[in-house]
Amino acid sequence: MQTIPVLLVHAILLLPPVADAREAVPADVPVQASEDGTEPKPEYYRSPPLPPEPGQQIRKIAEDAPGKPQENFGVIPIHDNQKFFRVLGKRLEYQRDSDTEKQLWEIDAWYGGDHNKLYLESEGEREAGGKTESAQLEVFWNHAIRPFWDFQLGVRHDFNPGESRSFLATGLQGMSPYGFETDLTGYISEDGDVSWRLEIEQGFHFSQRLVLEPRLETEFSFSDVPTSKVGDGFTGIELGMRLRYMITPKFAPYLGVSWERKFGETADLVEAGGEGSEFTFAVIGVRFWF
Repeated sequence: MQTIPVLLVHAILLLPPVADAREAVPADVPVQASEDGTEPKPEYYRSPPLPPEPGQQIRKIAEDAPGKPQENFGVIPIHDNQKFFRVLGKRLEYQRDSDTEKQLWEIDAWYGGDHNKLYLESEGEREAGGKTESAQLEVFWNHAIRPFWDFQLGVRHDFNPGESRSFLATGLQGMSPYGFETDLTGYISEDGDVSWRLEIEQGFHFSQRLVLEPRLETEFSFSDVPTSKVGDGFTGIELGMRLRYMITPKFAPYLGVSWERKFGETADLVEAGGEGSEFTFAVIGVRFWF
């Protein structure tokens, strides 16, 4: 029985040695990592270059590749770095009451981006088929100070038949809560007369095409200017209601009514010149933009 273990020992000793499962690493292949970073590397090894600056790799491809699409590569055309142009005819209308007929215009135009704009406003009245009673041109620099609100700084010039006047103007323009479009502007004339004007309007949509727009405008003067028929205090108010139908988003005829009244010393000056201080007009006109 003792011969079996002896035979097994002799058989194991006669077997060839088993190869190690781990193969030796060739001398010319670098070790991928080590604790101290001093692993050996072959002669042809080169450290990888630093990554390019953000956008440089894309811009390099754009510069090397031919063709027009690559000229503005890397500059993303988003709203806050694009320039736009718009003309808005708020009111181009004919007004009439029992004794008076007149034509009125209010047109805005602007050019610029989301943060800064060149803003122009033109407004005036003329007798139907007659002379121009009043005309104003305002030029502003608009700067966005918060969402939906711009600070305005500029000049205003009145082209009145009797006496033309110029003003320094500053104010706020934007959209107040519940969608009320608001313009509040203060003026200082070349003679030092101070005044302000407030305009508020809002469009209520009965459908995608039918819109009812109430409008309020009022002015206040801190000075008496008899030559312009302006007295101290609130000079007047205008309330209007216009119902427009958008044939296209850019063109909408409308019908409406407008009530105007002068107050206080301004009313006295106007009536002393033989004019009325209160009117109610039927209105027909168009609103457009492009």
